[in-house]
Amino acid sequence: MTNKTLITILIVSLILFNAYLLVTNISNKSKTTEYENFDQTITDYILEYQGISDYMLQNDGFSLDSIAVVDVENNSIDFNQLLKNHGNNILVCRTSQYNCESCNDYAIQKLVVLCKENPEIQVVLLGYYDSIRSMRIVRDNHNPPSNMHYYQLLDYSLPIEAAGVPYYFAVDNSLEVEDLFVPNKAYPKLTDHYIEMIMQKRFP
Repeated sequence: MTNKTLITILIVSLILFNAYLLVTNISNKSKTTEYENFDQTITDYILEYQGISDYMLQNDGFSLDSIAVVDVENNSIDFNQLLKNHGNNILVCRTSQYNCESCNDYAIQKLVVLCKENPEIQVVLLGYYDSIRSMRIVRDNHNPPSNMHYYQLLDYSLPIEAAGVPYYFAVDNSLEVEDLFVPNKAYPKLTDHYIEMIMQKRFP
């Protein structure tokens, strides 16, 4: 092999190595930017909800044992039986006619998509509406799949109720509120991460 050939190989190798370093650097910068953006999203979310943070911290462990709900056929049922009817492990979405309509729509539609993509999970919507008919209209407007169930629940003493926002939580055989989260259409990545966490934790 001549000196000229060796030099040529060396030059090509250096070019390829520099190209690799450039691509790696761009990729790492992209990941760093993504993490920084997500950190900023979390910070913005916390600042927006700092006024209701006290409510959010008071909810885990709240018992649903004495709660009764009404289904879309106007039948009363206690929460313990509701849980048994839907597999003893459910994700709950709480909405109210007094919340902003677009906030409710965002919270509900996220779970409609989730249920359609994951027919093995069970989601319960607990609504506060002036009538069962109004709740049926909300249900029909979102065209939910069969694994998403609607119930009417009027006043109950969960602290987050005072915040006037839709929210999610999980519940199992313990009949206690767990993993409460307030979805916000301004922070869709956080909602997606919450749903991903719930799927891994509750429906592996």
